[in-house]
Amino acid sequence: MADWSEKFSAAWLTIKKKAGACAANTDLEELKAAVELGKSRIDKVLMTGQLIQGKSDAIEKLTKANEGLGKIGEALGTVQDMCIDITAASKIHEAVVALSDEQIIYNNPEGAAAAFDSMFQGFGRLCRHLPPPAKSWGQFFESFNLFTSMTPKLVPELRWKDQFKQVEGWN
Repeated sequence: MADWSEKFSAAWLTIKKKAGACAANTDLEELKAAVELGKSRIDKVLMTGQLIQGKSDAIEKLTKANEGLGKIGEALGTVQDMCIDITAASKIHEAVVALSDEQIIYNNPEGAAAAFDSMFQGFGRLCRHLPPPAKSWGQFFESFNLFTSMTPKLVPELRWKDQFKQVEGWN
């Protein structure tokens, strides 16, 4: 059973559609740009990751994610109106705003990881409304949590935090 916020969002969206207005800024071109941003960022991560790690579960999941984003991009090319899912559009938009800062990975790795995962989760939710084959990627992306779970293992300050928290001056 859907929770009240989803029911309210659905009702509000229906009212807005009947009134001829969209309930959120769901610009289709912005969503297409978000797909391209996500793909370009993953391409960079894959290139570096494959050089450093070779074949791993994380690299395989990212490769699959890149393939899924390609399918979503193709499906978005066939859609006329994206006034469908406010929550999905909002997640994607907020993630794109954060990831537009190319220094976020260095200045705020936890924030970058959360933004990546949020963007993919937003695309997963959006897939509910897209035609096949993009629709089949919904569950994969909605449960996407790779970056947030990997950050504590990859960022030295986070990895050693518990071991060195008693040392004076350690952040």
